[in-house]
Amino acid sequence: MSKSMRFLTLSGAAALLIGFSGCPDSGKVADTDKPGTTAQTDDKTPAAGDTTTEPAKKPPVDDGAPPTMPPAVPGSALSAVKVPANATPDELLTLLIQLGQQKFNRAMPGPFQDAQHGRVKAADQLLAAPTATVQQRDAAINSKYEALRMLQGTTGDMSFLKETETFLTSLKNDKEEHVRDYATRMLFLLQVERLQVEGKTAIDGTMAELDRLIAMPDRNERTFQDAQTIVPALLQLEEEEQALEAMRRIGQAFLDYPDEQVVFAANELLARYNIARMGYEDKYTAVMQNDTPENRAEVIETLKKAMAESPSASAFQFSKQAAEFFERRGNYADAVKVYEALHQTYSNHEIPEFAEEAKITVDYASKRIQLIGQPFQVVGTTPDGTPLDWNAYKGKVVLIDFWATWCGPCLEELPQVKKVYEAYHDKGLEIVSINTDKKMDDVQRFFRSNEMPWKTVLSEIGVPEGESTLMDRCGVSTIPFMFVVNREGVVVDIHTRGDRLLEVLAEQLGPVEGLGEPAPAPAPAPGGAASPQSSYEPSLEMETFFVSAPADDSEEAADLPDVNPYAASPRLTTAELVEYLFRMEDKPQIVQTRDGFSDAVIEASDRILADKEAKSAHRRLATLTKFRLLQEAAAFGDKKADDKLAKFVEANADNTDKQIATEVEFLQLERRALNASDIPLPEVEELLAELHEYFTSHNLGEKHLRLASTTIKLVNRFDDPNNLELSRQYGEQREKYFAAFGAAFAKSEFKQLASYGKKLSKPADGAPSELVGKPLELTGATALGAEFDWAAYRGKVVVVDFWASWCGPCRAEMPHLKKLYEDLQDRGFDVVGVNLDKDAEAMATFIAEQKLNWTNIAGEGTKELANKYGVRGIPTLMLIDADGNVVSVAHKSADFAAKIEELLPKAAG
Repeated sequence: MSKSMRFLTLSGAAALLIGFSGCPDSGKVADTDKPGTTAQTDDKTPAAGDTTTEPAKKPPVDDGAPPTMPPAVPGSALSAVKVPANATPDELLTLLIQLGQQKFNRAMPGPFQDAQHGRVKAADQLLAAPTATVQQRDAAINSKYEALRMLQGTTGDMSFLKETETFLTSLKNDKEEHVRDYATRMLFLLQVERLQVEGKTAIDGTMAELDRLIAMPDRNERTFQDAQTIVPALLQLEEEEQALEAMRRIGQAFLDYPDEQVVFAANELLARYNIARMGYEDKYTAVMQNDTPENRAEVIETLKKAMAESPSASAFQFSKQAAEFFERRGNYADAVKVYEALHQTYSNHEIPEFAEEAKITVDYASKRIQLIGQPFQVVGTTPDGTPLDWNAYKGKVVLIDFWATWCGPCLEELPQVKKVYEAYHDKGLEIVSINTDKKMDDVQRFFRSNEMPWKTVLSEIGVPEGESTLMDRCGVSTIPFMFVVNREGVVVDIHTRGDRLLEVLAEQLGPVEGLGEPAPAPAPAPGGAASPQSSYEPSLEMETFFVSAPADDSEEAADLPDVNPYAASPRLTTAELVEYLFRMEDKPQIVQTRDGFSDAVIEASDRILADKEAKSAHRRLATLTKFRLLQEAAAFGDKKADDKLAKFVEANADNTDKQIATEVEFLQLERRALNASDIPLPEVEELLAELHEYFTSHNLGEKHLRLASTTIKLVNRFDDPNNLELSRQYGEQREKYFAAFGAAFAKSEFKQLASYGKKLSKPADGAPSELVGKPLELTGATALGAEFDWAAYRGKVVVVDFWASWCGPCRAEMPHLKKLYEDLQDRGFDVVGVNLDKDAEAMATFIAEQKLNWTNIAGEGTKELANKYGVRGIPTLMLIDADGNVVSVAHKSADFAAKIEELLPKAAG
């Protein structure tokens, strides 16, 4: 048995066919048809586990009137929540609904936790009430369970897990069957969570809970889904025999279920169980490591047997994967054997999706393989609308390269293709690239900043509807896809990438000395074949997740001690680590921002760089990946990441790789700007000129946001509240800088930077410095949702800070402002933030991380405040006296230090 059997879990493609990819519910014992029984969250309350279950089929009580939403309990009153001892069941239910509406905020978790304690008390009292209805008891059970889990998730106190288990155990003897079933399901999920924390000692208990779960008479679709959470948990412990046994038990238990989709999924589990029992993964791994006819024959026979026993989604997926692997290796006869078996097994399958997928897969494979030995010519137009003259390529050896501007592997391979072209062009090599983008704007944007010394033909753009494209004609389902046409115009081979391309060219044109390492051949990207499924690239390396992490990527990852669920296996080779980097780069953004993700990817990059035998293309990928992740972390105020970034840039200062050198140049410029806070103003002007040249000659994206905000910080050096003569002297020049840089930023495709640029470009009605001596009025809602009361600050000296979490200078200034606040808050001093983030969660996270204890105004109204008071560059800080008048405007709190001391005695007195 293999050491790693991650393929046991259902793939994304299989899950789509099964139809169980819907959003999970919140673990309710029954649907009470009442609002408020599920706690609302502002920023995704940290869950202690994935405790989702299917609501029972019990109908709610209907009194003939629509439910009403009681008002939420004010946050200020939560610390004193008391449950009246004589409250009626109706009153207790109302209180549960009110407390359930309390929103979680990372910056101030206390009110939310107080609400959960109140829910537990009210639920206990309602459950003890002899006159409570079934529906009211269900609501109480829901509320107490959810409150206990929320308390564990937000406090990290594991005693709440024990309390939850005790509560659920007590429900196993409840008089209502649907409550007993609910308790069984929830206890199983908690046991799986314990399995991950406690390890192998919890296996027996978890398997026993599994048996109880799948034996429930009222089991449903969600029960089936919940039961499967044990499989990846066991695999994580490398308990493969137990994982297989769990799959067998679950599959057998649901074969007689009345829903045909569940029966299909149960059969799919058993199919994977049988394929694993056949030792398929060991055989496939043997082919990958030692590609011999004997090993290929073992794989083919196993796949044929699997398809014969059960024409399942799993057998289809693994067969398609093996056939495409054989094809890419040039073992076309063996690939055809598997494709033919796929056709025979699935072309008339009772499930139409399988039949269609089989048809597309085999048709496209046939088109690709039949290219070999046949005459070929390219017919199409270039991006400028000119038809390609194929006659110009007569007598030449031509490399045909299918690619797209969005395809990471295509762009990664491009530098090496250029080297091959330069080495072989004089010997008779030409290249025709076939672009597969759907939008002309994407193609034109790419060629504005990138050059290809050969012709490009459009495959998809401009082709009349109903006519076949070059991709259809050549059977291209994944890209990059390359093949070579010889001097006689005949295709000599397909999948000619990396070493194979050099071998074919050496045969056709003779070897070339000093060409260097061939490019790697990373996994192809989906290339837009006739259906989305036909471009699915299956892999045995299917990802498994810790069970306590929700399956939906939109939720937060589980918080397990000393475990990084994103870390690459220590057994991966350098080539496998490269594949890992590509997979991680494709993860959704919300996953990439989770704790541990960047650390895992950087660690994998370092392992590649530590391999002295690693190919140059692999080293390039690892270096650029590490640059990107460190720069992203540094931009969000991670000082350690910034220090690591500076050292890594220095270590690569002399790197001769063109792409790395370009990135080093950008990062060196960014570092100079960050370190320019105190250089003489003439040097600032020189640096600003260099920065403007850079911004106007490059495509600007998200990574440029820190440099952009730092640039505006440098512009603001010409506005010194302690040197009004300087401010007047450079006032006009400062406005020109705003206009010039704003125009450059506004062209960015990154919306946040473009919006920032448009704001800078807009002429100001008046400079903030013109506010001095005038009253300031602030209105709006606070970050916690309350109405802001500006009048409450009269009699205090206040610094008003216009800021955003994405603004590097704002983040850099925050520790100084925080120290000022902590030193002076007892002397009549306060701070009010005016936050300009569009992302409320980013703001709340930053406030919580920095422990900012002053009030922040947030939301749409802050943009109007910034416009009203001429705020364009941030941070902009305004010093307000005890009467509410503006005393000074600056961009650093240190500029206010002396003035604040002058004002405080008056305010305090």
